[in-house]
Amino acid sequence: MKSIPKGLGGLTYLKKLWLHECKALEEFCSGVTTLKALEKLCFHSCKTLKHIREGLGGLTCLKKLWMNDYDSLEEFPLGVTTLKALEELDFKGCKALKSISEGLGGLTCLKKLSMHECKTLNEFPSRVTFMLKA
Repeated sequence: MKSIPKGLGGLTYLKKLWLHECKALEEFCSGVTTLKALEKLCFHSCKTLKHIREGLGGLTCLKKLWMNDYDSLEEFPLGVTTLKALEELDFKGCKALKSISEGLGGLTCLKKLSMHECKTLNEFPSRVTFMLKA
């Protein structure tokens, strides 16, 4: 499976979606943004996943986003910065991640931010650093 089936978007009452070891998955499609009740989304060991569309921001109830062991991600998905209900963001083992959007500082409900083994991360946005000091 190279992409999430668009029909998955019809599961409007789905609250949790775990994607584990989807080794051929390359794209998380925008059709999933219709999952308005989704509260938890986990990508684990989806090592070839290259694109997470900006439509991720359409997941208005999303409280937890976990992206672990995600080798191909170089840029922070911009759609994450619009997830206003997000409380927990976990990026572990994102070995190619080079940058994080300044927009992350706008996640006012964020209570937990975990970033481990992001070995190529060059800098942390100043707006987020200010948020963490408050």
